[in-house]
Amino acid sequence: SPSAGGGDAPVESLEFEQLLGTGAGSSGLGPRPRGGARRKEQKSRRCLYAGLLLCFLLASGTFLIGSALRQQLDLDGEVAASADTSLKIFRAIRSFWASGTYKRPLVIGHRGSCGMLPEHTLAGYELAIEQGADCIECDIILTKDGVPICRHDLTLENTTDVADRPEFRLKRKKRMVDGKLVDGWFAVDFTLSELKQLRALQRFPFRDPNFNGKFQVATLQEQISLVEQNRQQAEVWIEEKSKSVAWHLKLLNNYFGFPDLPGKTKGSKGKAESTCLYPEMKSTAWHNALEKNGEVPDWKGKRFEDIILGTLERNGYNSSESNLYLQSFETEDLKYVHAKSSLKLIQLIGEPDEIQQDTGRPYKDLMTPQGIREIGGYAFAVSPDKNVIVPRNATTGYVDESGIQHGKEFVSMVHETTAMEVHPWVLRDEYMYLAWNYGQDPYNEYTLFIKDVRVDGFFTDFPKTATNYLRLFELENVY
Repeated sequence: SPSAGGGDAPVESLEFEQLLGTGAGSSGLGPRPRGGARRKEQKSRRCLYAGLLLCFLLASGTFLIGSALRQQLDLDGEVAASADTSLKIFRAIRSFWASGTYKRPLVIGHRGSCGMLPEHTLAGYELAIEQGADCIECDIILTKDGVPICRHDLTLENTTDVADRPEFRLKRKKRMVDGKLVDGWFAVDFTLSELKQLRALQRFPFRDPNFNGKFQVATLQEQISLVEQNRQQAEVWIEEKSKSVAWHLKLLNNYFGFPDLPGKTKGSKGKAESTCLYPEMKSTAWHNALEKNGEVPDWKGKRFEDIILGTLERNGYNSSESNLYLQSFETEDLKYVHAKSSLKLIQLIGEPDEIQQDTGRPYKDLMTPQGIREIGGYAFAVSPDKNVIVPRNATTGYVDESGIQHGKEFVSMVHETTAMEVHPWVLRDEYMYLAWNYGQDPYNEYTLFIKDVRVDGFFTDFPKTATNYLRLFELENVY
């Protein structure tokens, strides 16, 4: 114990003061090092502080990047009504890391998402949008009162319940179509109000029949309105999401050197890219012959093309900048539209020996370099049958190397001759549409056309298959 008179401090007390640096002449934090030992400790401390700062910056950057991109991408489908928006954002962000040699092909929802829902219905179009289709297609024909509707066939019995409706029994007729006598219920003999009484059916018996009888026939105007509605919903979503990540983006842009990411930017509201329209003028010469013969007085003397252009123009689709591609298997109607409008036009190409109805020439003439140069004078792209540009071996049913080479040469010829794009039709999931050596796996067909043949876009009955594939393909091949 310490002595009452002061004396020397106990050994334990001196050692404790030295360890804490609380003894006489101490500045705290342990005994003061001297000379080289002091410099060594200062260097160690600087390294420690630098390491801690680096860890903080890395952690902060990881958090900012991860949370910003996660909220921007919204790949879990937070807003179902604008599910395609996350895909648009995904593509924009992806372009920052992409090598520049890959161009994402256009996914065209063939007649909507007709592999899952009856074709050319608003429900089918909306599903295609939700599944990430870049474009949705409407095959345009006219009603008796001159309204553009979305139907692939001129007759209604294959895709609606018209045959089961006795009130329309007397509307069944025989008409000449493309040199053949066709017996059925022609849409041109129905007013729009009559057509709205019908319900859509799935075309093929091997596809889901559970939605038969649930949806009406869609009009071109209704399709346009649906796309606009989805665009507006997407803009609201982008604005809300932009606010939630604005501080992340500001830090990323200003301090980490990132390019501007999608969403809210200075002084502007978020903008959503709308799904594009990809309508087809169906049997134009046939429709115009009806008008010429006075069979459709309610059309008031208007050409088929002008009725369609009127609907498009009223909705702001009037130039090459419009998010629309107008297609046809005929040539004269495309040239007529080209003379009146700068809309992007697509020349559809049928089987090589099939005769084009308006010109009387075989489609194989359009697939020569001379034919492609002619098309390049009025069209943005050509759209041939996938089995024509990449033919299967007639004996094995395989797509072999010669078929792949044929496809590569055709696409290269189109690109080099005219700079047009190539959008083949139609990629489908079912085994009967696949070459045997695809192993009944549609992903193998997508790989062939996207990676090997390098098409610029394609029609598909299953947009979800296409967008799922592209996500996986891009993760593996682009980043």
